[in-house]
This record gives sequence, C-alpha cells and structure tokens, in this order.
Amino acid sequence: MRRYLQLAVITVAAGAIYPLLYLRQNFEISMLETFEITATQLGQCNAILGVMFVVTYLPSGWLADRVAPRHLMSLSLLCAGLLGAWFSAGPSFAELLLIYAGWGVATGLTFWSAHIKAVAVLARGDEQGRFFGILDGGRGLFEALLATVAVAAFAFWLAAGQPTDAALRRVVWLYVGTMLVLAPIVLLVVDDSRSSRDRHRSTSLTGTLAAFKLVFAKQEVWLAALCIMAGYQLFFATRSRPTCNRTLGSPQWPSAPSPWPSCGCDPSVRSVPASSATISIAKRR
Repeated sequence: MRRYLQLAVITVAAGAIYPLLYLRQNFEISMLETFEITATQLGQCNAILGVMFVVTYLPSGWLADRVAPRHLMSLSLLCAGLLGAWFSAGPSFAELLLIYAGWGVATGLTFWSAHIKAVAVLARGDEQGRFFGILDGGRGLFEALLATVAVAAFAFWLAAGQPTDAALRRVVWLYVGTMLVLAPIVLLVVDDSRSSRDRHRSTSLTGTLAAFKLVFAKQEVWLAALCIMAGYQLFFATRSRPTCNRTLGSPQWPSAPSPWPSCGCDPSVRSVPASSATISIAKRR
C-alpha cells in the first residue's frame, strides 16, 4: 500500500509541474494582454522551452542515475514554483525568456528522468506496465482537474469584475501553490533507497556505448520513436491552430453548392427573421 501512495505522490507531482509551462493552451489571449507581448513573442518563449528540453533530456538520465530521484523531483518543483512566482509579477519579454529557459532546466534536466526512474524503481518486475499506466493516466487526469479548476476560477474572477491581469495572476498562483506544497511532500514520502544502491554500480564508457549500440539496433525503438513523433506533431498542430488563424488569417474555403432547390427552403438558413420571410412570401404571391 505504501508503494501505491508513493506512486500517487509522484503522479500528482508530474501532473502539477507542467501545466504552468503550457498556460498558453487555455489562456493565450489573456497572457498576450497581461504581458503586453505579441503571439510571435509568446511563440519565442515556447521555442526557448523546446530548445532547453532538447538540450537537457539526454543528460537528465545521467543525472538521475547519480542523484536521488526524490531530491531531484523536490528541487524541480521548488524551482518551477519560484519561477512561477516571478512569472506572476508581470515580467518583461526578456525576463519571460529567462523564465521559460529556467522552466526547461527545472522540468527537463532535473525532473523528467528522475520521476521515470522513481517509478521504475518503485515497481516490481511484473508491475512495470501497471505502474507506468497509472502514472500516465493519473498525470493526465490531475492536469485536467487543475485546468478545470483554473478555467472555472478565472471565469468566476472575471465575472466578479476583476481585471484580466489580476485574474490571470491568481490562476498562476494556483499552479505555483500546488508545486510549492508538493515539493516537501515528495521529499518526505518517496522512498528511493533501491536507486541509492544502484548508483554504486558504475558503468564504463565502453559499456555505455555498447548499450547505446544495442538499443539503436532494435527496430522496435525506431518504430516507437516514429509513433511518439507523429503523436506530438498531431498534438501541437491541433493546439496551435487558433494562433495560426490569428496570425495568418482563417482560410476561406469555397462553399459547396446546396442540394436544396432555390425556393427559400434551405434548412441551413436559420437566421432569417419571421417578418422578412412573410414579406418574401407576400411578394411572390
């Protein structure tokens, strides 16, 4: 039972640390208004985040093998939360770039591989699929729960007469508070003693290169990478559609010819007032 409690804490932490980075998904217009930046500048912030992910993901695995995962996860939550507090203060565009770069380090270098390692150590050999399934599903569920609360609270504060920047600042603090509360909980609850024993096993450079060669030679690895890449492309393409419409303009598709005869009985025309329809019929008579 204790192992499932630790898994729940790791899952909630994974679901709490990333939504603030992707606040644009639900609050893009409000962010542009609050920070007084353009959609292009906000895109540059997300590009910095993506670059930091690419740079830090590979060394994050090396780091997770040498530092206790609970220490890395707790540090990540603390740093991401403090950067979120800075984010809530309405920083300039240059400061936003620094914040997004810091988020990339806090979530890419010190968190991602650490929380994967913690779950892998926590589960027994015949429980890996179950534990990682709970991790992925639970993380998405908690992210959706936080997003629902944030959007509902934002709408409530706007309806109460608060300006957009004040309402958005409260939403940011909702995420920041969640991360700062979880930081000590992860440190106290998660037990990574097995990973501490594993860290004493050193691997030579030759052995590491041989392991990489073995992994890259597997066809399944490349197929899995292709599936992941396609999934992310679909996700970002659908998520970025509103921004593209505002930046490039909505495409004007030619309308299909109506199958209905031109006698004024097209059921798709629902906005004609009753008086106009009466006049039209009277004229025909």
